[in-house]
Amino acid sequence: MALRWLEGGQGCQNTTIFSRLYATVAGAVGSTLTDQFGRTVFDAATLVLTTGALAGAVQNTWVCGFRFNVTSGILDSSPSARPGVMLKNSVGEQVRIEAVDTTGTKPGGQKFKLRVMRGATELARTVEEFSQTASVNNWTYFEWKVTVNTSTNGSFSLKYHTHKSRNNTATWDAANTGVNTANQGTAGADRAVLSWDTGGTDRVSMTDIYLLDSSGSVNNDFLGEIYIEALDPDGNGTTTQWSLAGGAASLEDAINEAASIQSVAEDDKGVTSDVTGQIELATMSDLVLITNTTIVGIQVRMYGKMDTTGSRNIEFFYRKTTGSPAQVGSGKLLALSSTAFAGAADTLEQDPNTSAAWTIANINAMQLGFELDS
Repeated sequence: MALRWLEGGQGCQNTTIFSRLYATVAGAVGSTLTDQFGRTVFDAATLVLTTGALAGAVQNTWVCGFRFNVTSGILDSSPSARPGVMLKNSVGEQVRIEAVDTTGTKPGGQKFKLRVMRGATELARTVEEFSQTASVNNWTYFEWKVTVNTSTNGSFSLKYHTHKSRNNTATWDAANTGVNTANQGTAGADRAVLSWDTGGTDRVSMTDIYLLDSSGSVNNDFLGEIYIEALDPDGNGTTTQWSLAGGAASLEDAINEAASIQSVAEDDKGVTSDVTGQIELATMSDLVLITNTTIVGIQVRMYGKMDTTGSRNIEFFYRKTTGSPAQVGSGKLLALSSTAFAGAADTLEQDPNTSAAWTIANINAMQLGFELDS
């Protein structure tokens, strides 16, 4: 399987910036809060992020992981929307998993379950219940695996991890194999909807989101409970050939956008170049949370715009920790054709230097940047 997307909710907490990367953005970010690992994440009651196509072609099997907590209020029993994750093709929704209130007050507080939906049809919901009480101990990490297919060819399963136990397998109140999971009548999906929308004022937080599809062979099946840590540019890299612009005092000032603050002044700051082949690299902050574990992948996000009319392609660039040449492009491009901001993300399962799994030492030594490709 292949890692297609990551969303941690730390490096970006602003809908204007989200809109430069996601295909569509609706609703708003709620409040920031501290999770059980001391990270600043956000919650929301209306936010919906829809990715663009994540693969070159639709893929039948997907795995999605996400950390979830009800942070304010109690989920309504009959809301207009429910938070969760949806898989789509270019036509529309195929299948989704969402949180649903368990009616009545239960011992130990209000509970919720997860249910799988194909359009308006409920396929099954978990027998297990999960706490809605806002607490650092009530985050649950879910991993949903689904084969998107028609007739009796679809299936789904769920693992969950709590602060008390890991690698639990959920049970269902109806069949989860031999079912139709393709609402559009054709197999496969190629994009996702990440929804914090509760249909009311109750807020939820989702973080540490990953998406795998059935192509590739590096990250296969459930990854287990993952943690995402946002790293920011913090200084000049070895190669700095672009020019500071917009009143930026340094490279860090130019390209380190605040997670939750977006303004005209921040947008004006940047670096600029009109010379094909020029490279700009930045050093990055070191990992703090992730110190002794397997790295399943990284995602680098880049935003830019044209200063005037025309078009340019900007390539993601990485300074290698060893070997020659010292800096290499990944082949992923940010295509610019407007004076309005656009964004792109480069998701890498392996270190481009070693063609092997990332290591903590190599990430901490890495420099990230971009080249004016054409």
